[in-house]
Amino acid sequence: VDWEAKWVGAPHAPGWPADLPNASIMGISWYEARAFIRWLEKRWRRSGKISPTTRLDLPSEAEWEKAARGVDGRIYPWGNELDENRLNCFSHLTMAPAPIGCFPNSTSPYGVEGMVGNLWEWTRSIYEPYGASYGCGTNFADVLAPDVNLVIRGGAYFSIRTRCRCAARSATLPNGRMNATFRIALYEDEAT
Repeated sequence: VDWEAKWVGAPHAPGWPADLPNASIMGISWYEARAFIRWLEKRWRRSGKISPTTRLDLPSEAEWEKAARGVDGRIYPWGNELDENRLNCFSHLTMAPAPIGCFPNSTSPYGVEGMVGNLWEWTRSIYEPYGASYGCGTNFADVLAPDVNLVIRGGAYFSIRTRCRCAARSATLPNGRMNATFRIALYEDEAT
């Protein structure tokens, strides 16, 4: 496919408003998200910002969902009632991702903002139906191939309201460039 050939050399440049300084990164593949996280981890480790036993990664699907829903299993990060003033979805008709911080009342029980709507978010989990070792973060380093679907979560600005909730999930290939972004999870590993 022609568009894939163009994307091999550099990340997709979606243009305005995605190129604003307070915009989420978007239009990158899962591989590019992982490469950035590896780069950042090494940089932070060298500067002393993180310890030698700390690692950075994409969250697993289960970790992403818990960060969004909390322990009470809420439908939206802020509770169980839809409030379209707390997310960017199709009904807003902006048809573009909103800058970071536009929806401060969307905070999850863990203090994480903007987890539903705006942009889909990559996880490190291989897509499986609910109930089949759901969200455990299968060790993709050993099994991942370009034709293995990964989980994205949270919906996007072009999604209908029912796709912009904590349980919203979809599958996509790791080399796909789409309207997705990523979060970085910090893991404190036990020293051996």
